[in-house]
Amino acid sequence: MEQLNERILTWEPNLQVSVKWNNLCFSGRKLVVGLAACRQHVAMIFFRGTELPDPAKLFLRRRGQH
Repeated sequence: MEQLNERILTWEPNLQVSVKWNNLCFSGRKLVVGLAACRQHVAMIFFRGTELPDPAKLFLRRRGQH
């Protein structure tokens, strides 16, 4: 989690960091990405992920999204 935090802020140092819904969240004008620490893994939550290219189909989509 610490490494991802550092990488995100290196990639985009102007993002604001806050805790929302027990997740570490990074935002600019809008929420960008969140990190959720679990026991054996870390989840990355892309708040606007449907707007990102996903040619390998790696992103999970919520029900109701195409």
